Amino acid sequence: MIRFTLTATLILATGASAFAQAVPPAEPQLPMILNVLPVMADLDRTEEFYHRLLGLESTQGDPRARLAWYPNAPFLQDMYAVKGNTRNIFLKAPNSELTFELESFDGTQAKRLDTHIQDPGAIQFIFGTRDINQLTSWITRGGAKVHTVGGKPVAITEATGMAQITSQAIEFDDFNGFFVRLVQRDDPSKTAGTGAPTAFITSAMLGATVEDSEKTAKFYHDVLGLDVKLGTFSSDAKLLESYGLKNAQVRESTVVFSDPKAPPLHFFEFKGADRKPLRPAQADPNSTLIRIAVRDLDGIMAKVKAAGGQIMNASGGITVNGRTHWLVVKDPNGIHLQLLERQ
Repeated sequence: MIRFTLTATLILATGASAFAQAVPPAEPQLPMILNVLPVMADLDRTEEFYHRLLGLESTQGDPRARLAWYPNAPFLQDMYAVKGNTRNIFLKAPNSELTFELESFDGTQAKRLDTHIQDPGAIQFIFGTRDINQLTSWITRGGAKVHTVGGKPVAITEATGMAQITSQAIEFDDFNGFFVRLVQRDDPSKTAGTGAPTAFITSAMLGATVEDSEKTAKFYHDVLGLDVKLGTFSSDAKLLESYGLKNAQVRESTVVFSDPKAPPLHFFEFKGADRKPLRPAQADPNSTLIRIAVRDLDGIMAKVKAAGGQIMNASGGITVNGRTHWLVVKDPNGIHLQLLERQ
Protein backbone atom coordinates (compact mmCIF):
# COMPACT_ATOMS: atom_id res chain seq x y z
CA MET A 1 0.00 0.00 0.00
CA ILE A 2 2.84 2.35 0.86
CA ARG A 3 4.60 1.46 -2.43
CA PHE A 4 1.43 2.29 -4.44
CA THR A 5 0.98 5.65 -2.70
CA LEU A 6 4.60 6.61 -3.28
CA THR A 7 4.43 5.65 -6.97
CA ALA A 8 1.24 7.64 -7.48
CA THR A 9 2.85 10.63 -5.80
CA LEU A 10 5.84 10.44 -8.14
CA ILE A 11 3.59 10.21 -11.20
CA LEU A 12 1.59 13.26 -10.12
CA ALA A 13 4.74 15.23 -9.37
CA THR A 14 6.26 14.36 -12.74
CA GLY A 15 3.07 15.35 -14.55
CA ALA A 16 2.84 18.63 -12.65
CA SER A 17 6.46 19.41 -13.51
CA ALA A 18 5.90 18.73 -17.20
CA PHE A 19 2.74 20.86 -17.17
CA ALA A 20 4.57 23.73 -15.48
CA GLN A 21 7.31 23.63 -18.11
CA ALA A 22 4.91 23.63 -21.08
CA VAL A 23 5.15 26.87 -23.05
CA PRO A 24 1.72 28.41 -23.73
CA PRO A 25 1.07 29.58 -27.29
CA ALA A 26 2.16 33.16 -27.84
CA GLU A 27 -0.63 35.70 -28.14
CA PRO A 28 -0.62 37.77 -31.33
CA GLN A 29 0.98 41.16 -30.99
CA LEU A 30 -1.60 43.85 -31.64
CA PRO A 31 -2.54 45.82 -33.69
CA MET A 32 -2.88 43.11 -36.34
CA ILE A 33 -4.89 42.87 -39.55
CA LEU A 34 -7.44 40.04 -39.50
CA ASN A 35 -9.62 40.49 -42.60
CA VAL A 36 -10.16 42.85 -45.48
CA LEU A 37 -13.78 43.66 -46.38
CA PRO A 38 -14.18 45.18 -49.85
CA VAL A 39 -17.74 46.26 -50.64
CA MET A 40 -18.77 45.04 -54.09
CA ALA A 41 -21.41 46.26 -56.54
CA ASP A 42 -21.77 42.76 -58.03
CA LEU A 43 -21.03 39.90 -55.66
CA ASP A 44 -21.81 37.22 -58.27
CA ARG A 45 -19.01 38.49 -60.53
CA THR A 46 -16.84 38.84 -57.44
CA GLU A 47 -17.19 35.12 -56.75
CA GLU A 48 -16.39 34.43 -60.40
CA PHE A 49 -13.19 36.50 -60.35
CA TYR A 50 -11.69 35.60 -57.00
CA HIS A 51 -12.78 31.97 -56.76
CA ARG A 52 -13.03 30.62 -60.30
CA LEU A 53 -10.45 32.75 -62.14
CA LEU A 54 -7.93 33.61 -59.42
CA GLY A 55 -8.31 30.39 -57.43
CA LEU A 56 -8.88 31.62 -53.85
CA GLU A 57 -10.59 28.97 -51.72
CA SER A 58 -13.69 29.37 -49.60
CA THR A 59 -13.42 29.00 -45.82
CA GLN A 60 -17.09 27.98 -45.64
CA GLY A 61 -17.64 25.44 -48.41
CA ASP A 62 -19.09 26.36 -51.80
CA PRO A 63 -18.98 30.18 -51.92
CA ARG A 64 -22.08 30.27 -54.15
CA ALA A 65 -24.11 29.14 -51.14
CA ARG A 66 -23.28 32.52 -49.55
CA LEU A 67 -24.81 34.59 -52.37
CA ALA A 68 -28.23 34.83 -50.65
CA TRP A 69 -29.29 38.01 -48.83
CA TYR A 70 -29.89 38.05 -45.09
CA PRO A 71 -31.05 40.89 -42.79
CA ASN A 72 -28.52 43.16 -41.14
CA ALA A 73 -28.47 42.61 -37.37
CA PRO A 74 -28.86 45.79 -35.27
CA PHE A 75 -25.15 45.94 -34.42
CA LEU A 76 -24.32 45.70 -38.15
CA GLN A 77 -26.75 48.53 -38.90
CA ASP A 78 -24.92 50.71 -36.41
CA MET A 79 -21.44 49.73 -37.59
CA TYR A 80 -22.11 50.08 -41.32
CA ALA A 81 -24.63 52.95 -40.95
CA VAL A 82 -27.08 51.26 -43.34
CA LYS A 83 -30.32 49.31 -42.98
CA GLY A 84 -31.55 46.48 -45.16
CA ASN A 85 -29.86 43.24 -46.17
CA THR A 86 -26.32 42.07 -46.67
CA ARG A 87 -24.51 39.12 -48.21
CA ASN A 88 -20.88 38.07 -48.15
CA ILE A 89 -18.44 35.36 -49.11
CA PHE A 90 -15.25 34.43 -47.29
CA LEU A 91 -12.15 33.45 -49.28
CA LYS A 92 -8.65 32.66 -48.08
CA ALA A 93 -5.42 33.30 -49.93
CA PRO A 94 -3.09 30.27 -49.87
CA ASN A 95 0.11 30.73 -47.87
CA SER A 96 -1.33 33.82 -46.16
CA GLU A 97 -3.10 34.71 -42.91
CA LEU A 98 -5.31 37.15 -44.83
CA THR A 99 -9.03 36.42 -45.23
CA PHE A 100 -11.11 38.25 -47.84
CA GLU A 101 -14.65 38.97 -46.62
CA LEU A 102 -16.30 40.20 -49.81
CA GLU A 103 -19.43 42.20 -48.96
CA SER A 104 -22.52 43.67 -50.57
CA PHE A 105 -25.39 45.76 -49.12
CA ASP A 106 -28.81 46.46 -50.64
CA GLY A 107 -29.56 49.42 -48.37
CA THR A 108 -27.27 51.86 -50.16
CA GLN A 109 -28.26 53.80 -53.26
CA ALA A 110 -24.65 54.52 -54.22
CA LYS A 111 -23.23 53.16 -57.46
CA ARG A 112 -19.81 51.77 -58.30
CA LEU A 113 -17.17 54.50 -58.61
CA ASP A 114 -14.93 55.08 -61.62
CA THR A 115 -11.66 54.09 -59.95
CA HIS A 116 -8.05 54.53 -61.04
CA ILE A 117 -4.98 53.05 -59.35
CA GLN A 118 -3.59 56.54 -58.63
CA ASP A 119 -6.77 57.74 -56.86
CA PRO A 120 -6.36 58.20 -53.09
CA GLY A 121 -8.46 55.49 -51.46
CA ALA A 122 -7.99 52.98 -54.30
CA ILE A 123 -7.26 49.44 -53.10
CA GLN A 124 -5.18 46.75 -54.72
CA PHE A 125 -4.82 43.15 -53.64
CA ILE A 126 -1.30 41.99 -54.40
CA PHE A 127 -0.71 38.28 -54.86
CA GLY A 128 2.60 36.52 -55.29
CA THR A 129 2.34 33.66 -57.78
CA ARG A 130 4.50 30.83 -59.05
CA ASP A 131 2.98 30.94 -62.56
CA ILE A 132 1.93 34.43 -63.63
CA ASN A 133 1.40 33.43 -67.25
CA GLN A 134 -1.11 30.68 -66.42
CA LEU A 135 -3.12 32.90 -64.08
CA THR A 136 -3.00 35.76 -66.59
CA SER A 137 -4.36 33.43 -69.27
CA TRP A 138 -7.27 32.29 -67.11
CA ILE A 139 -8.16 35.80 -65.91
CA THR A 140 -8.02 37.44 -69.34
CA ARG A 141 -10.05 34.63 -70.92
CA GLY A 142 -12.58 35.23 -68.14
CA GLY A 143 -13.09 38.78 -69.43
CA ALA A 144 -11.30 40.82 -66.74
CA LYS A 145 -9.83 44.15 -67.82
CA VAL A 146 -6.02 44.42 -67.86
CA HIS A 147 -4.57 47.78 -66.81
CA THR A 148 -0.93 46.97 -67.51
CA VAL A 149 0.39 48.58 -70.70
CA GLY A 150 0.47 45.94 -73.45
CA GLY A 151 -1.93 43.61 -71.63
CA LYS A 152 0.80 41.16 -70.54
CA PRO A 153 3.11 40.78 -67.52
CA VAL A 154 5.92 43.35 -67.47
CA ALA A 155 9.46 42.65 -66.27
CA ILE A 156 10.33 44.97 -63.37
CA THR A 157 13.23 45.31 -60.95
CA GLU A 158 12.53 45.50 -57.22
CA ALA A 159 14.96 46.64 -54.55
CA THR A 160 15.00 44.28 -51.54
CA GLY A 161 17.55 45.39 -48.97
CA MET A 162 20.89 45.48 -50.76
CA ALA A 163 19.73 43.17 -53.59
CA GLN A 164 17.91 43.78 -56.85
CA ILE A 165 15.24 41.19 -57.70
CA THR A 166 13.74 40.77 -61.14
CA SER A 167 10.01 40.15 -61.18
CA GLN A 168 7.07 40.07 -63.54
CA ALA A 169 3.91 42.00 -62.70
CA ILE A 170 0.46 42.62 -64.13
CA GLU A 171 -2.55 44.62 -62.90
CA PHE A 172 -6.23 43.69 -63.38
CA ASP A 173 -9.65 45.12 -62.61
CA ASP A 174 -11.73 42.60 -60.62
CA PHE A 175 -15.06 43.51 -62.35
CA ASN A 176 -15.88 45.78 -59.37
CA GLY A 177 -13.31 48.58 -59.54
CA PHE A 178 -10.75 47.04 -57.20
CA PHE A 179 -7.25 46.34 -58.47
CA VAL A 180 -5.61 42.91 -58.40
CA ARG A 181 -1.87 42.72 -58.95
CA LEU A 182 0.02 39.51 -59.68
CA VAL A 183 3.78 39.40 -59.03
CA GLN A 184 6.16 36.55 -59.81
CA ARG A 185 9.70 36.87 -58.55
CA ASP A 186 12.47 35.10 -60.41
CA ASP A 187 14.05 32.39 -58.25
CA PRO A 188 17.00 30.64 -59.93
CA SER A 189 17.19 28.14 -57.05
CA LYS A 190 13.87 26.55 -58.08
CA THR A 191 13.71 24.25 -61.07
CA ALA A 192 10.47 24.10 -63.03
CA GLY A 193 8.72 20.74 -63.19
CA THR A 194 10.13 19.23 -60.00
CA GLY A 195 7.92 17.94 -57.21
CA ALA A 196 4.15 17.87 -56.89
CA PRO A 197 2.06 20.87 -58.06
CA THR A 198 1.44 23.55 -55.43
CA ALA A 199 -0.99 26.45 -55.13
CA PHE A 200 -0.65 29.14 -57.79
CA ILE A 201 -0.84 31.89 -55.13
CA THR A 202 2.23 32.09 -52.88
CA SER A 203 1.49 35.22 -50.82
CA ALA A 204 -1.02 38.04 -50.35
CA MET A 205 -0.87 41.61 -49.13
CA LEU A 206 -2.97 44.76 -49.15
CA GLY A 207 -2.06 47.89 -51.06
CA ALA A 208 -3.77 51.24 -50.56
CA THR A 209 -3.25 54.41 -52.58
CA VAL A 210 -2.76 57.44 -50.34
CA GLU A 211 -2.90 61.16 -50.95
CA ASP A 212 0.07 62.10 -48.79
CA SER A 213 2.48 59.49 -47.40
CA GLU A 214 3.73 61.62 -44.50
CA LYS A 215 0.25 62.58 -43.32
CA THR A 216 -0.88 58.97 -43.62
CA ALA A 217 2.14 57.73 -41.65
CA LYS A 218 1.45 60.26 -38.90
CA PHE A 219 -2.20 59.19 -38.62
CA TYR A 220 -1.37 55.48 -38.30
CA HIS A 221 1.37 56.23 -35.78
CA ASP A 222 -0.71 58.60 -33.65
CA VAL A 223 -3.88 56.48 -33.67
CA LEU A 224 -2.65 52.88 -33.75
CA GLY A 225 0.99 53.20 -32.71
CA LEU A 226 2.17 51.76 -36.03
CA ASP A 227 5.30 52.97 -37.76
CA VAL A 228 5.41 53.38 -41.53
CA LYS A 229 8.68 52.90 -43.40
CA LEU A 230 8.50 55.62 -46.02
CA GLY A 231 9.77 54.90 -49.52
CA THR A 232 11.04 57.23 -52.23
CA PHE A 233 9.45 58.15 -55.55
CA SER A 234 10.38 56.12 -58.61
CA SER A 235 9.89 57.07 -62.24
CA ASP A 236 10.94 53.65 -63.57
CA ALA A 237 9.10 53.27 -66.87
CA LYS A 238 8.52 49.51 -66.61
CA LEU A 239 7.22 49.75 -63.06
CA LEU A 240 4.74 52.44 -64.10
CA GLU A 241 3.70 50.42 -67.17
CA SER A 242 2.79 47.55 -64.84
CA TYR A 243 0.28 49.91 -63.19
CA GLY A 244 -1.00 51.12 -66.56
CA LEU A 245 0.66 54.54 -66.25
CA LYS A 246 3.20 56.59 -68.18
CA ASN A 247 5.17 59.74 -67.33
CA ALA A 248 4.32 59.51 -63.64
CA GLN A 249 5.99 58.56 -60.36
CA VAL A 250 5.11 56.08 -57.64
CA ARG A 251 6.23 55.79 -54.03
CA GLU A 252 5.72 52.63 -51.96
CA SER A 253 5.78 52.66 -48.14
CA THR A 254 5.42 49.78 -45.68
CA VAL A 255 3.44 49.57 -42.44
CA VAL A 256 5.55 47.94 -39.72
CA PHE A 257 3.63 45.45 -37.56
CA SER A 258 5.12 43.95 -34.39
CA ASP A 259 3.79 40.48 -35.18
CA PRO A 260 5.65 38.90 -38.13
CA LYS A 261 2.52 36.87 -38.95
CA ALA A 262 0.44 39.99 -39.56
CA PRO A 263 -0.72 40.33 -43.19
CA PRO A 264 1.33 43.09 -44.85
CA LEU A 265 -0.08 46.53 -45.66
CA HIS A 266 1.66 48.82 -48.14
CA PHE A 267 0.84 52.41 -49.10
CA PHE A 268 1.28 53.77 -52.63
CA GLU A 269 1.45 57.43 -53.56
CA PHE A 270 1.40 58.55 -57.19
CA LYS A 271 2.22 61.90 -58.71
CA GLY A 272 2.30 63.13 -62.28
CA ALA A 273 -1.09 61.48 -62.93
CA ASP A 274 -4.58 62.92 -62.48
CA ARG A 275 -5.94 61.91 -59.08
CA LYS A 276 -9.47 61.99 -57.75
CA PRO A 277 -9.99 61.03 -54.08
CA LEU A 278 -12.49 58.20 -53.51
CA ARG A 279 -14.76 58.87 -50.53
CA PRO A 280 -17.47 56.19 -50.35
CA ALA A 281 -19.48 55.62 -47.18
CA GLN A 282 -18.64 52.37 -45.43
CA ALA A 283 -21.48 50.35 -47.04
CA ASP A 284 -21.10 51.85 -50.55
CA PRO A 285 -19.48 50.03 -53.49
CA ASN A 286 -15.69 50.55 -53.61
CA SER A 287 -15.50 51.11 -49.87
CA THR A 288 -12.90 49.00 -48.12
CA LEU A 289 -12.86 48.10 -44.46
CA ILE A 290 -9.62 46.74 -43.04
CA ARG A 291 -10.43 44.76 -39.90
CA ILE A 292 -7.74 45.27 -37.28
CA ALA A 293 -7.61 43.73 -33.80
CA VAL A 294 -6.57 46.29 -31.19
CA ARG A 295 -6.40 46.92 -27.48
CA ASP A 296 -7.86 49.92 -25.60
CA LEU A 297 -10.55 50.89 -28.09
CA ASP A 298 -11.74 53.75 -25.86
CA GLY A 299 -8.28 55.25 -25.89
CA ILE A 300 -8.03 54.81 -29.67
CA MET A 301 -11.34 56.61 -30.18
CA ALA A 302 -9.98 59.62 -28.34
CA LYS A 303 -6.83 59.53 -30.48
CA VAL A 304 -8.90 59.41 -33.68
CA LYS A 305 -10.71 62.58 -32.68
CA ALA A 306 -7.46 64.27 -31.68
CA ALA A 307 -5.91 63.34 -35.05
CA GLY A 308 -8.85 64.80 -36.97
CA GLY A 309 -10.20 61.41 -38.06
CA GLN A 310 -13.84 60.43 -38.46
CA ILE A 311 -15.91 57.97 -36.42
CA MET A 312 -18.26 56.26 -38.87
CA ASN A 313 -20.55 54.21 -36.58
CA ALA A 314 -24.13 55.50 -36.88
CA SER A 315 -24.26 56.02 -33.11
CA GLY A 316 -21.08 58.07 -33.16
CA GLY A 317 -19.37 55.70 -30.73
CA ILE A 318 -18.34 52.12 -30.12
CA THR A 319 -20.74 49.35 -31.20
CA VAL A 320 -21.01 46.47 -28.71
CA ASN A 321 -21.95 42.94 -29.76
CA GLY A 322 -21.51 40.49 -26.90
CA ARG A 323 -17.87 40.59 -25.78
CA THR A 324 -16.67 42.25 -28.99
CA HIS A 325 -16.49 46.02 -29.31
CA TRP A 326 -16.37 47.61 -32.78
CA LEU A 327 -15.35 51.02 -34.08
CA VAL A 328 -15.23 52.08 -37.74
CA VAL A 329 -12.79 54.88 -38.46
CA LYS A 330 -12.13 56.69 -41.74
CA ASP A 331 -8.44 57.38 -42.37
CA PRO A 332 -7.18 60.49 -44.25
CA ASN A 333 -7.54 58.67 -47.58
CA GLY A 334 -11.14 57.57 -47.25
CA ILE A 335 -10.20 54.01 -46.25
CA HIS A 336 -12.23 52.54 -43.40
CA LEU A 337 -10.52 50.81 -40.51
CA GLN A 338 -12.85 48.39 -38.72
CA LEU A 339 -11.26 48.17 -35.30
CA LEU A 340 -12.29 45.45 -32.86
CA GLU A 341 -11.44 44.66 -29.27
CA ARG A 342 -12.48 41.44 -27.55
CA GLN A 343 -13.29 42.06 -23.89
